[in-house]
Amino acid sequence: MAQRWCQSHHYQKVDFQDNKPAFELGLQLNQNPIFDDNVNVSKTHPLADLLWLAGGAVLIIVSLTILLYVSMQWVAPYIPFSYEEKLVSKVNFSLPTEPDNELSKGDKQRLVYIQGLTDKLAKAQGLDKDITITAHWMDDDMVNAFATLGGHIFITKGLWGAMPNENALAMVIGHEIAHVNHRDPLKNLGAGVTLSLISSLVFGSGDAGMSLINN
Repeated sequence: MAQRWCQSHHYQKVDFQDNKPAFELGLQLNQNPIFDDNVNVSKTHPLADLLWLAGGAVLIIVSLTILLYVSMQWVAPYIPFSYEEKLVSKVNFSLPTEPDNELSKGDKQRLVYIQGLTDKLAKAQGLDKDITITAHWMDDDMVNAFATLGGHIFITKGLWGAMPNENALAMVIGHEIAHVNHRDPLKNLGAGVTLSLISSLVFGSGDAGMSLINN
């Protein structure tokens, strides 16, 4: 006797030799099993699943940020200095302090002196021959000095007035030259690009990381 077993709410034995209409046998064979109402319900709370997903996303973002940051810090020293110069070739570093967009006679003399001192310090530090340092004067009362891309360093009027002697000024300038030699401005730019990329992925805006970080 040819027999077939089909799964319903319980197992039924179907006999093909029974004198039953074909459609009745078809209905009997094609009956859908009845499952428990909770078969597709997770045993964990939905909030717990959400926290796991959020935590995983945060971990991925943090890991990606660290990886990109470390990569940029490692790659920066191997990028030719000429690339930095090209990046800033169209930037006007002139900082006008007078109505006619020219430095005063006194500021020009100070800048010539600062550039001369900078050249001596750069030579003493043994910079690579392709690295050039250009000094700039800022008519700003803030006591500050910083280096940026392309070997440009800035000395403020406030810093100039705060220096007791040439040795003190030389220490500040030498520190900024060291930043350029270590390619710190380029590393900082890489960090800004990394933050901008992550910010764009997470918040849809990269403004937070695009400001140039000065030393």
